[in-house]
Amino acid sequence: MSSQRHILVVADCVPHRLHGGAGVTSYTMARALSEQGCRVTVLALEKSQLNGNLTEQDHIAHLRELGIACRILPEREDAEPVPRNGRWKKYYRDLFPGFRHRRHAARAVAEIAPDVLCMYHWDAVAACFDVREVPKVGLVGDPAHLPILLRRHFTGRLEGRLPDWRERLDQFLLARALKQGMVDLLASCQETGAFAAQHAAMLRRLGAARCRYMRSPTPMPLGRPMGEPDSRRPRILHVGHLRGIATLVGVEFLIDRIVPHLDRIFGREGYDIHMVGGLVETLPASLRAKLKHPAIILRGHVPDIDAEFAVSHFLLVPIPIPLGMRIRILTAFSMECAVIAHKINLVGLPEMRDGESCLLGSTGRSLAEACRRVFADEEFRKALARNGRRLYETYFAPIPAGAAIRDLLEEAITAWELAHGGSITAGVQRPRSTTHQGNE
Repeated sequence: MSSQRHILVVADCVPHRLHGGAGVTSYTMARALSEQGCRVTVLALEKSQLNGNLTEQDHIAHLRELGIACRILPEREDAEPVPRNGRWKKYYRDLFPGFRHRRHAARAVAEIAPDVLCMYHWDAVAACFDVREVPKVGLVGDPAHLPILLRRHFTGRLEGRLPDWRERLDQFLLARALKQGMVDLLASCQETGAFAAQHAAMLRRLGAARCRYMRSPTPMPLGRPMGEPDSRRPRILHVGHLRGIATLVGVEFLIDRIVPHLDRIFGREGYDIHMVGGLVETLPASLRAKLKHPAIILRGHVPDIDAEFAVSHFLLVPIPIPLGMRIRILTAFSMECAVIAHKINLVGLPEMRDGESCLLGSTGRSLAEACRRVFADEEFRKALARNGRRLYETYFAPIPAGAAIRDLLEEAITAWELAHGGSITAGVQRPRSTTHQGNE
């Protein structure tokens, strides 16, 4: 890609360096592209969440230090709902809140005049749905329908009330509408990708034929924090804010399936599980009650999570559902911390190798036995950590993962030029074409 390309990274929130989710992914993308010589501007739909002790202006000031301009859109246009024909009809503006940003987004794109748009996640793609005068790349994480359906089922199960036939029909129709919406959103882009292998395959099956698996860029640690784990008792690290549905299902699996075996192996007071992540107050009451165990320490948000990786024997990822790709695993790899994870996470990160870069298990017993093995064998633990770091450097560090995104952006520009019979000259503003109004 020409070093003079002007790339507009469109993100759900202001990119930031904190651990976890969309903010870190968009931050790493923007920084990697900037460090490769491209001119990068960020357009954020809304302010960030889960900022810890930092303010919005802290994030923007840091981006500015990197040479990346950042602009936040005005409040989204919450107009009156479109009239519906029948109870089940769903419209995209109701399904994807990003559609309510589209007029502001189209205006901002015209003013910024980039050479290409790099949009991360569904609301960013929806906000730019009307834009037709600039080539677009849409990159997404979890499919829109899966977290909604999983959360409804999980909450109902915790409350002891599973959905009746009317609710199941509603869920089926909602999922069908969201699936078609995702395909239509990706069809508005020249190139598309998903940051989990299984979701790229799912989207292709649904009709987004060009969607490819892209490896998620993950920040490079500034250095290995000081500290070593205490050799006398296992210190197990669990990471994730306690509102995400994947994390919640994993916490339930940890308590119900893994902890009983850890009690048998180490004794109820012979090990520690440090649960790091904010929003503890949002935990369902029934799940919070299960966490009252002498080995479980609810830490909440911590200011320096890197130090937690240094003083823990390993990261335990008990999530037993094939939803998304675990950034926390990549972060542990980058920090040279050993990883034990449920085997289902291979579908999102097929680069992992059981017994080489991590240890995997499919039952509570097998995961607990993996904990025993990694704690007892220091050399094996260090070998896992080294191999995990090597895997990270090969595929997910900013340079290799950012280069793949840069190449995808160049492919989008080429496709746009072929379709429009012209070439994009870097840095030259193009006249704005008539926009397409989308599905109202």
